[in-house]
Amino acid sequence: MKSYEIEEIYGDGYERWAKIKMDSSLEGVYAHFIEYDEYLENTNIPIKRKKGDTINGILKIDLVTEFKIVDEDRKGYNQSINNSSNITAIATVKEVDDSDIIVCRIEELGDDIVVEFEDDVEIEVDTTIEVNGSLELEIQ
Repeated sequence: MKSYEIEEIYGDGYERWAKIKMDSSLEGVYAHFIEYDEYLENTNIPIKRKKGDTINGILKIDLVTEFKIVDEDRKGYNQSINNSSNITAIATVKEVDDSDIIVCRIEELGDDIVVEFEDDVEIEVDTTIEVNGSLELEIQ
């Protein structure tokens, strides 16, 4: 579990999208999470958490429907949709947990990022892949 500083935050119902700062030297990333004890109605401004607050959790990539094997020289990630948790990432597989869950190293995101697929996949350890999904913050 890591701590992140909230730079921006938006909400709808129980859902939240926040730009979180991972490291003082890196630009923030947008992540999605669920705030189970605060429901927003007729507003998109959360009260429980706000800009400047620290949030603790684990980053993971969910809702991945496909992957492709890529050159192992490619690295990093891209979030091309403004204010969105959508992410395209280059990941090196460290371990296979289940038929639809792997643990990866993603440069500038972390060494133990869980990637969860919508369907079963066959991927070997040390394979470099490109995935597209939603960057999720599992809050603690």
